[in-house]
Amino acid sequence: MFADEGHTTFAAIVDRWAAERAIHPVLGDEGGALLTWRELHRLVRESCAALRALGVGRTDRVAALMPPGPRSAALLIVLGCSVTSVPLEAGMPEPELLELLPRLGLAAAVCLDGPQPSQLAAAAEKMGVPVIWLRPESDPFRFRLDGAQIGPPSLAGAPGPDDPGVIITTSGTTGRPKLVVHAQSRFWGRSGAFDPSFPVEPGWKTIVLSSMGLGIGMTTLRRSLACGGMTVAPSTLDASRISSLADAFDPDWLYMPPSSVSTLAAAAAGGWSPNPSLRYIRSSSARLDSAVREALRTPIFDSYASTETGMVAREGFGLPHRPGFVGRIEAELRIVEDGRIMPEGTRGEIQVRGPRVFAGYFDDPDATARAFTADGWYRTGDLGSVEDGYLALLGRIDDLINCGGRKIDPEVIERAMRQWTGIVDAAAYGAPHARLGQQPAAAVVLAPGCTFDRRALRRWLIERLGPNAAPKRIDVLESLPRTANGKLSRLRLAAAAASAGEPCADLGPDAV
Repeated sequence: MFADEGHTTFAAIVDRWAAERAIHPVLGDEGGALLTWRELHRLVRESCAALRALGVGRTDRVAALMPPGPRSAALLIVLGCSVTSVPLEAGMPEPELLELLPRLGLAAAVCLDGPQPSQLAAAAEKMGVPVIWLRPESDPFRFRLDGAQIGPPSLAGAPGPDDPGVIITTSGTTGRPKLVVHAQSRFWGRSGAFDPSFPVEPGWKTIVLSSMGLGIGMTTLRRSLACGGMTVAPSTLDASRISSLADAFDPDWLYMPPSSVSTLAAAAAGGWSPNPSLRYIRSSSARLDSAVREALRTPIFDSYASTETGMVAREGFGLPHRPGFVGRIEAELRIVEDGRIMPEGTRGEIQVRGPRVFAGYFDDPDATARAFTADGWYRTGDLGSVEDGYLALLGRIDDLINCGGRKIDPEVIERAMRQWTGIVDAAAYGAPHARLGQQPAAAVVLAPGCTFDRRALRRWLIERLGPNAAPKRIDVLESLPRTANGKLSRLRLAAAAASAGEPCADLGPDAV
């Protein structure tokens, strides 16, 4: 183990394991191809040399789109070992990129060479950002980097522990993207061997069902590699394929967002069974229904963390699961409602402070000022409550439905709706209402072949939730909108309802 785990770099981690586990695999893809530590080390060395020859220094900022797949994982490692990396979601539209690129002060953008330029290449050309071309080689991992000369060749080596290591975009669901900068030693250089929330032994295999453009995808990859583990980054994030991937790769770890864990639980309820070697499933930042845990015999460890705060609460490895909670609190935390610190068992905004909390958003002092209280606590925007040192996660402040001054929790509506026969998924949100401001509305996904009686469902919900919380508008969708990390996007449903110009009318207790 590293003598000083908190003060190293990603390049040092790759150097170490390339020496100790040279012929062992570090990356895999769903087709069965493998990349060894020795091959990864060579790819990092050659790519870093190519960047330096083009004039890119160790603290220069270099952006790249991160579509799902093993080559994105390899590129992320290369950039993490060579420059200040700026990983971006592959689906980021060009208008958002055109707004973002000038803020980043990029030295270059790495773009996939192909017959059609990527949206990043098009945006970079418009903004005058130099493009470095990624030219894939024969296997799913390796590539070459080349392009026009950016500046004089750089003699800089690998980034140091205190150099900026990564800039992560955290746009959420509204507003312009926020940018969080982490130093090499804080992000890439932290050894997962010291992380009780994700212990990995050398050679353990982890499947990461997350984009490498998201903080959680990067963090899971880094934790696995820091301990000499092997990571599989599937080329699609389709949760329905995770059971076949688990059968093919026989992993020790699975990381999945909560919605994907629910999909895997449905497969288990249908007869699928994980291999005995699957040790743990990790999820994060949303409550999992007890039925999901019961369907999967493999231990599921929940947690609550963010790019801005680091780990806040977790369970597993000495911290048992407590129904209704995401884990035991590991940070300085308080619950606040209307400016008052709330006692145990009451709901309010989760606020966090301490050494893990970021210092502020890059190039956005106004957003930083809004994110922190006057006494230095970070406002998460999440609702929660505390009991005996455990944290319950109760949704987003922005998700609360404000119906004539009444604050209605959409998750309460959703839990009730999922009990109705034939409903496999549900989302409640605040639709516009001329008099009340907002009115509870909902969207549901039905099991194949099921019929649906909206009025009967509404009457049933009134009996359980009361007339104010029972939605009067219930739409049937093929799937619910979700963010890139799998979280339900109620704001997109509300925006669609607003643009449709169909506000919920006060039609009486039996109307939908």
